[in-house]
Amino acid sequence: MLFSLGQPISFAGFVVSFLIAVAVRATVMRLTMRAVGLAPRRPVPIRFHPRRDFDVFGVVAALIGGPGWGKGLDVDEVSAHRGRGRRALVYGSGPLSVLLLSQVFLLIVALGSDRVTLYEPSPVDVRGGVALLATGDTAAGGFTMLIEFLAAIGVGLFCFALFDLIPLPPLDGWGLLWSSLRQPGSAAQTARTWLVENNLGVAILLALMFLPFSTPLVFVVLDVVGAPLLGVWAW
Repeated sequence: MLFSLGQPISFAGFVVSFLIAVAVRATVMRLTMRAVGLAPRRPVPIRFHPRRDFDVFGVVAALIGGPGWGKGLDVDEVSAHRGRGRRALVYGSGPLSVLLLSQVFLLIVALGSDRVTLYEPSPVDVRGGVALLATGDTAAGGFTMLIEFLAAIGVGLFCFALFDLIPLPPLDGWGLLWSSLRQPGSAAQTARTWLVENNLGVAILLALMFLPFSTPLVFVVLDVVGAPLLGVWAW
């Protein structure tokens, strides 16, 4: 987010998008756990709670390096006794809900902006702020600022969801990967010990966000899928 300080409206949109993404992800995942019968014996309240749903490293990563993440859901917290598919559905519901919400915001921007459109949207291009191509009277003043703000929210949600699918803890992509294993062997358990208990997963994610300094590797990775999908909204 700090990369976008040169465009305050975009920065504000990215901040709001992170808050929305963490809240929506956590709430939808808890709803899904109850819906598929995998809620813990001591049910956690469905409503969003900052202390329970924010991750300190995720917040730091969001402020300095990029999309960030919410509090991870450990694989032991989601039982597989009713099938791996239900467990995978829990982990997939969070990022999918955020991804769908991002498309709603981008659709609102596309339908309501008339002569204001996103210019070359991709994770790499927008990390410094949303660039708009504006023409005509409708592209002036507060209208353009509103469109930039909404577009930044949409792009921020999109990047959060895409990033959350990377198969490293504490991201939900790790839960999806673990759910795909019929019977995790010793190698998988060893990897889990290093990545989860020794926080190697967090260290790798932070390294991807900060190195190299010109264009962090995480944006290069997200661009492979993100650029074509976000490009749909540029016309």
